[in-house]
Amino acid sequence: MTRQDLKEKFNILGDNKDISLYRKSGEFTYGVGYCGNIALKNGKAIFNGKSYSTVEELNNALLEWEKSLPYPVDTYNPLMRKGCRISSQIIYHMEEKFGFERSKDGWTADTYTRSIGPVFRLSFSVKDNFDNDTVSIVSSFGGLSFSQDVEDTESGIAVISSIINGETLMMAKDIVELVASCDEKVTTEIEAYVPDNGSFFGVRKVPFKDLMIQKLEKVLAQLKGEETD
Repeated sequence: MTRQDLKEKFNILGDNKDISLYRKSGEFTYGVGYCGNIALKNGKAIFNGKSYSTVEELNNALLEWEKSLPYPVDTYNPLMRKGCRISSQIIYHMEEKFGFERSKDGWTADTYTRSIGPVFRLSFSVKDNFDNDTVSIVSSFGGLSFSQDVEDTESGIAVISSIINGETLMMAKDIVELVASCDEKVTTEIEAYVPDNGSFFGVRKVPFKDLMIQKLEKVLAQLKGEETD
């Protein structure tokens, strides 16, 4: 295998000790087509500690590696700044796992938003801090904002999950899907909101588990044909 062989299949960048491979136009759907880094030595490609003699074998290994990744392979591009990689992975998780949709308001930064109940919307902005390797997670709900810096993808997702799991979760329209996206402890630790005209905000907190038991018992009684209040 030579650099020319690689060029027939990939766009390549770097010397033989460290070559970045990119899919050609039309062969990728996300980012710029990054698909892995290799070393080329004695006619063989070295990838993840294994050697491959043909481009086909190498390509199959790259595809298997891509399938094993929790985020799109392009977000692992070593040419991207660390903060950019982290923010790209967090945003992917927000869209694919939590169902947030991208929106942009004029010259402001991109935000990712979803409805929380019939009135409110929960929004997050994910900002790469260019002066260091951190990312700022900025959340907005009901006129309030909260910001926290994180140093890795998992921490950023944990921040977003904790906010969803907290004050806003039980006001979501699609509660079942949102609960399924969050921590497994959510059904025993969070509190729900129910209407209460006597309170300042028009809602009050109740234990989530008690509320679900009450509602399930009511549905069960209806299925049995029993009278309910």
